[in-house]
Amino acid sequence: MPELYSMQFLLFLAAVLICYYAAEKLFPRFQWVILLCASLFFYTWAGLPYVVFLLAVSAACYRASHIFAEPGVSAENKKRVMVGVLLLHFLILGLFKYTGLFRRWSGWVIPLGLSYYTFQSVSYLLDTYNGKQEAAGSFWKYLLFLSWFPQLLQGPINRFGAMAPQFFRSRKFDSRLFRKGLMRYGYGVLKKYAVANMLAATVSHIFTQVDGDISGCVVVFGILVYSFQQYTDFSGGIDMVMGVSELFGIEMSENFRQPYFAVSLADFWRRWHISLGAWMKDYVFYPLALSKPMRKWTQHLRRKFGMQWSRSLPAGAANIAVFFLVGLWHGADLHFLVWGLFNGLVIAVSDCMAPLYRKVNLPKKGAGIRLFRTLRTFIIVNIGWYFDAITDVRDSFICLRNTFTRFRASAFAGDILIYQIPYRRENYMIAAVALLIVFVVSLLQERGVDVREGLLKKPAVLRLCLYLFCALLVLMAFPFAAEAGGFMYANF
Repeated sequence: MPELYSMQFLLFLAAVLICYYAAEKLFPRFQWVILLCASLFFYTWAGLPYVVFLLAVSAACYRASHIFAEPGVSAENKKRVMVGVLLLHFLILGLFKYTGLFRRWSGWVIPLGLSYYTFQSVSYLLDTYNGKQEAAGSFWKYLLFLSWFPQLLQGPINRFGAMAPQFFRSRKFDSRLFRKGLMRYGYGVLKKYAVANMLAATVSHIFTQVDGDISGCVVVFGILVYSFQQYTDFSGGIDMVMGVSELFGIEMSENFRQPYFAVSLADFWRRWHISLGAWMKDYVFYPLALSKPMRKWTQHLRRKFGMQWSRSLPAGAANIAVFFLVGLWHGADLHFLVWGLFNGLVIAVSDCMAPLYRKVNLPKKGAGIRLFRTLRTFIIVNIGWYFDAITDVRDSFICLRNTFTRFRASAFAGDILIYQIPYRRENYMIAAVALLIVFVVSLLQERGVDVREGLLKKPAVLRLCLYLFCALLVLMAFPFAAEAGGFMYANF
């Protein structure tokens, strides 16, 4: 399947845009049909056999939602249908994502966007079952919601109630919104190709040759590089698909909000992969926290230990379960599960320690305390990345140990040569300049500035110079693009 920056994809996108806005003049009520045809074509382009699974999930979920709305169906039968369709969803997901034997036997890879459209379909199923969402009026309209082609590569995990009103109304071409979509797409290209791709070789080289004598300084360097690589790869991909969607005037769910400005680990996860966090909160955390066994445990804790522990311990247990599932969502590998449990435990312990923090007489506001909390959170997040970037858990602990016991900062240059870490000055210069742009934009966004709207108000000459400078950085980075591969989160 062509990359998001390839000539094939851009020609496909241009053709769809022309047809979509031309359809507004010819048959405005059915303008959405162009989007459905384009999405099905795109999915077929990625692999014709996989369309079967998309159609199966769509048909089962759509039919179930209408059974829930039928007045004569008993609550017990509705529950049976809901459970059966849920099992179908997770059976397909499990066969492809967690059963290597099935993939080796069939020779098939994971279907495009499987995790994303499965989670979207499950949210629709549960919302219609619980009466929070009306059933879609047409199977084809529901199919468009699941197959919308920009979201299939990277997400986000959208909700039917937010997307349907945007898909199914007539839309005229709006040059201002179109330019904002192009800016977001271009910003994503800058992140992915001028930062993430420039850093990928360094990360893979360091963490595929871990031994007991690896310098802690080299490990920290690799983790920091990974931190910036992963952020720009994932958020860059999200910006690109969000920008493509905005070209059609359709806004998808936001997935990032300056996560490295977070002041706590919980705050970080409210800013990183927002749509996955919201999905886990609505369909795992709250159902678990409000379940009958958890309520009984809460009442027992309140009687024995008081209000604070009756609140924090059940919430902590639910958070650990959520992050275990988040780790499992990334893959069935042990290092993902350890990474998920690390995050869940840190948040749970922090919540339990909240009364102690309140007793410490520290300033609650001010630039200094915010900077301290931001740096502290950044360090904690990066400790977690040890279990994400390094695929062998034993190697993760070796690197963590050596970070504190064998740092050897004075030997850094020598270790770079010993481990033959690829070093191209051009790569790091391009990445450093592009990262500076990302930092400035993020800082402005953190302060509430609408950067794209502000740019549109600037003189045309200034905008053109900025666009050309960013395009030059991307063009300089393109010769190295083949080394980095595709988007990291497309594998999830």
